[in-house]
Amino acid sequence: AVAALMTGLARSLGDTWAVAFDALLPALLARAGADMPHGEQATAIGVVAETLERLGERHAARHTQALLPVALRLAATPLKPRAPDDDDDDDDAAQVVQNAVYCAGVLAAPGGPAVLGAMQQLLSALRPLLERGRVADRLSDNALGAVARVLRGSAAHLPLGEIVPVMLAALPIREDYRENEVTLRTLMVLFSDAGTQQILGGHRPGFLQLLASVVVQHDAAVVERLATQGVSDDDEAEDQEEQDDHLTPTMRAELAAFLAASGVAI
Repeated sequence: AVAALMTGLARSLGDTWAVAFDALLPALLARAGADMPHGEQATAIGVVAETLERLGERHAARHTQALLPVALRLAATPLKPRAPDDDDDDDDAAQVVQNAVYCAGVLAAPGGPAVLGAMQQLLSALRPLLERGRVADRLSDNALGAVARVLRGSAAHLPLGEIVPVMLAALPIREDYRENEVTLRTLMVLFSDAGTQQILGGHRPGFLQLLASVVVQHDAAVVERLATQGVSDDDEAEDQEEQDDHLTPTMRAELAAFLAASGVAI
């Protein structure tokens, strides 16, 4: 309840909440300590991540140097072996990794020297999580979002020809659909950049096919939800719909426009 309150205040108060968050940060970091239970660690780093994302990249950048090592330490939490037929992974260690990866991405999004200095460690932490089947789908989804945030802030310094194909192989998002926005929007920017055409041009047809499939699956999911649940008018239900729907209305429109401009009909 306290975690939900803190992130809710960040959403409603914006910059006004940043001062209070700075004051509360030491207590949150204490709960993310190496000697704390996984449940405490997961909650603490999750609150940090969501709060900083809601406050925006300017505030995230203020904390990158101090908090990125914490997020990377927690992202390295050992995971239990996953059975081939295991469709979900609800253990506390997985939740720590999921929230820490999310936090690392938020902290890396602004770019800058602190991010570049930790880039090798950051990419090494994310790469194994992009292998579907090795970890729970929600971990791969969060890793995709984190890589997209890294690219948003540091694409000019990274080997896009190596990173983007790995992302495309891990897509589509399968469970945490909120990661669709940052992941797909980042890739659309890269595929629209004339400077990356020589590097990424060969992957464009597959990317367009992926986007078309995402839109079709989203539309089918919305039709099914409306048929069974109707339209909700309270904030909590709207948040759940945002999670259940593959795309926000704005993102759906952006994908459709990108596909239309590329000559792809849906």
